[in-house]
Amino acid sequence: MSKIGTNAKPAVIKLAPHSQQDAILATANKYGIIYIAGFEDEEDISDFKTLIPKEEFEAIADMDAPGNRKASGGIKLLFSKSISRNAPCPCGSGKQYKRCCGK
Repeated sequence: MSKIGTNAKPAVIKLAPHSQQDAILATANKYGIIYIAGFEDEEDISDFKTLIPKEEFEAIADMDAPGNRKASGGIKLLFSKSISRNAPCPCGSGKQYKRCCGK
């Protein structure tokens, strides 16, 4: 199974209309993540979150408090805790995270 964020399996980034779209997509480009971005009512950036360093994600999330929306927009975090090493991998391979994308 291909690693998420590659040509074979692009990351799916669902952005809400008033989110930090520019910051998210610029960061994805910075790390060379191949992605498919779309606009949805409910934001889901879990693929993006697993592919970038935690500090970088927190810097983007700090632009607005998690879960809060202001007129200027912000990231609504749907998955606020990190992935456990023994949890199933979010890429859908069925393997443990530590044996798949968590290497």
